[in-house]
Amino acid sequence: VRCATMLLRREFAKQRIQVVSLRRVAFPRLSQRTVAYRVRLEATTPQGAVVLFVDLVALMHGRAHATVIVGTALVPPRRADELQLARLVAGRMATAMRG
Repeated sequence: VRCATMLLRREFAKQRIQVVSLRRVAFPRLSQRTVAYRVRLEATTPQGAVVLFVDLVALMHGRAHATVIVGTALVPPRRADELQLARLVAGRMATAMRG
């Protein structure tokens, strides 16, 4: 997580966006392997600072990998929406890997 945070800080700094935090968050196991992270950003605009949230849910089933990315401004994404999208992707991955 530390390396990813440093990389994101460097890349976002070019766009005047500050990485406030990157942390792992709890998320239900939807596939053979599931992990979720929340990135909190702060963007500088002429009108002032804006808080942004980007949630990433990484799924792995066999050799298949997929990431669901949901971003919002001001408030974190709704967990129910993320869960619905991730369940859909995980189900399709499982079906595809069965052959």
